[in-house]
Amino acid sequence: MRGSIMQLRNSTTHYGVLKVHEYLADTLVALAGLHAAAALMHHWILGDGTLARMLPHKWSTPAVQDKARVTFTAPRNRRASVVDKSG
Repeated sequence: MRGSIMQLRNSTTHYGVLKVHEYLADTLVALAGLHAAAALMHHWILGDGTLARMLPHKWSTPAVQDKARVTFTAPRNRRASVVDKSG
């Protein structure tokens, strides 16, 4: 059994799997950073209450909760739409 693991470590397959793993890990870190940057942009630049909607209500004030509140309604054509009450 141990010989087969050592053969895999020295094989081309191991190198390929290692490179794919490295690429996917780098992609995941980049996506997490981009997601965090987008959340902060919504909070500081756009000021649209998106971050307040994602946080638990105990961490935000009632005024922020009201601004961030979104109501989903179904119009006559039965397609869902978003109504933003932030005005």
